[in-house]
Order: sequence, then structure tokens, then C-alpha cells
Amino acid sequence: MSNEFPSDLKSLEQERPDSSEGLEPKEQIKERLFSNYIFRELLNVFKKELEGQGFDKEKIIDFFSAVEAGEAQDGLEYINNLLAVPWELRKKWLKEAQQDGLGGSEVYQLLKSKYQKMEKFFKEGAPILGYHTSYHDIPVTEGEWNVKGTEISDLAEGRLAYAADNYRSLYRENGPRFLYIVRITEKEEKKYGGGDTSWYFSHNFPIVARIDLEEVDDFIKDSLKEELSSEAKGQDRTAA
Repeated sequence: MSNEFPSDLKSLEQERPDSSEGLEPKEQIKERLFSNYIFRELLNVFKKELEGQGFDKEKIIDFFSAVEAGEAQDGLEYINNLLAVPWELRKKWLKEAQQDGLGGSEVYQLLKSKYQKMEKFFKEGAPILGYHTSYHDIPVTEGEWNVKGTEISDLAEGRLAYAADNYRSLYRENGPRFLYIVRITEKEEKKYGGGDTSWYFSHNFPIVARIDLEEVDDFIKDSLKEELSSEAKGQDRTAA
């Protein structure tokens, strides 16, 4: 994952609180680290797209300031879901925003307005972000970037794709290379696996971004080790 934020935006890279209640402490930390990683990745995605559409640095900083204020008000989970705009929609909306001369905070309000409309449109509420793993580098096809269903299942007619909504439920059979952030709209279509793992299924999921799964795992492994080590040193000092 790249870290190309202007110095003005470094405050957005601070750790966010976790919302993984009911898990073992180590698993809670992993989920928090994963959510933080996804948040930073979504910020990188928007930064690159805003730059690509011709937004100047001042407007980009203004956008991230609005994101930071929104995260403080609505929480990390809500902001991650709001920022999980599929690739083709993100390009379309930001191009239109640039042509309309919108400022950075206005772009954020545009995204929030569209997300709030979706809350009313979908019977299960606004979309959420999910995670599909694959060995394949899925290409953009005819201007659309989707995870298309390949698995035959008795859950529905046709071939289905699966997506998790947390780190511990990532599908790891057959050694996947990539983690695709996707948008989930059919939230009622949920299937539970073993333990507390669960997946959503659909004939296709629109892709938000692609990440190297090994980079994600390495970040969480290294960060977890560092955090547990710091915690243990703190306990030793307290005991002394």
C-alpha cells in the first residue's frame, strides 16, 4: 500500500477505534487493523482519482478534511461504506464534480447525499463494502469492473460470487493473490460458514479497488506483533 498523502493529510492516517465486539482480544485487534488499512486504502484511491480528474491540492485537502470530520461524527464503519464507491461510478461522479467546479467539501457532501439516497432505495438499507479474494487479476470489461459469479450453488440460479464483510471471513482456498474491495447491495443474501465466518453472495459485485492480499496480511501480522509487544512491555513496567 502506498503512502503518498501530502503532509497536511497525515492526521487521517491515525489509528481508528474498532467495532469488532464479541471477539477474542487478538482477533479484535486484527479486525481493527484491517478496518484502518481499508480506510487508508480508500483514501489513497480517492486521492489518485481526484488528482486524475484535475482537482488541485487545496481541493483535495478540503475533501479529506471533510472526510475526517465525517468519520469523527459518523464512525469509521459508516465512512468506509460511504467511500466504497465502485470504480466506474467514482470516475463518473468525480468527473462531473470537476466539470461543475465543486470544491473538496462539496464533493464529500455529494458522495454523502448519494449514499443517503441509497439508504432509502435498497430495502436492506444503504450498501456496505465487502471483500472478495481471488488468484486472478480481474480486468475492466466494456467500461465495467465487476467480480462475476463463477460458482454453482443451490442458493440461487446461475453462477454466484462470494464476498466477506470482515478480515476473519476472507476466503483463502486455492491461495488467492488479490483482495478486491467490492460493494454489497443485496445484504439479505448472506450465508454462514463455520464458526463466526459469513459471506454474501451475488451474481456479480462491482469492484471498488484491488489490493495485494499478501501486503494486507503482512501489515496486520507486523502491526499485531508490534502492538502485542508494546502491550506486554507496558504490563511489565506496571508489574515492576
